[in-house]
Amino acid sequence: MERTFEHALFAKRTLRELKILRLLHHENIIELKTIVKPKKSNFDDIYAVFELMETDLGTIIKSKQELSLDHIQFFLYQILRGMKYCHSAGILHRDLKPKNLLVNSNCDLKIC
Repeated sequence: MERTFEHALFAKRTLRELKILRLLHHENIIELKTIVKPKKSNFDDIYAVFELMETDLGTIIKSKQELSLDHIQFFLYQILRGMKYCHSAGILHRDLKPKNLLVNSNCDLKIC
């Protein structure tokens, strides 16, 4: 995350998001592995390490590969499971879009 601390508002948003992700543990929510402290003392950037996912739903939708009804239903099911978990914790995503839905080769979907 570049220039995270350039504006106080960006820093607060980033901190809030990282705190929330640190506490959420669900199959359909991206897992925050660690935060790497920058080597520079001026703290311009922050490095958050997440579990590896290969692509996002936006890229899949734009590709020429046609999605089967089973794939669509499975993706939707995983989105709903992840959102139900977030909402049960009192968290609203506010930016749910295909680019924020990460997918791996097993068609596992994670909300980020």
